[in-house]
Amino acid sequence: MFLVVDVNVIFSAILNRGDSWKVFVENAESKLYDLIIPEFFMVEIGKHTAEMAQRTSLSLEDAQEALLFITKRIKLIQERV
Repeated sequence: MFLVVDVNVIFSAILNRGDSWKVFVENAESKLYDLIIPEFFMVEIGKHTAEMAQRTSLSLEDAQEALLFITKRIKLIQERV
């Protein structure tokens, strides 16, 4: 089953490490959902990694690793013009 991931859910997962984070961790193990996101959103997410690190107790490196953990499990969908 495909599940479109909202950018705010990714931000929430990294910032709070709550239920949103658990969904990504559990899906990494179970592969229940095929996570998808429009390609251009990934560019926007990458622009805010430093801000996410500042808003949490994570170092920039830890924030980047958390983002990589999530994004490696999401299929990018190209926008058709």
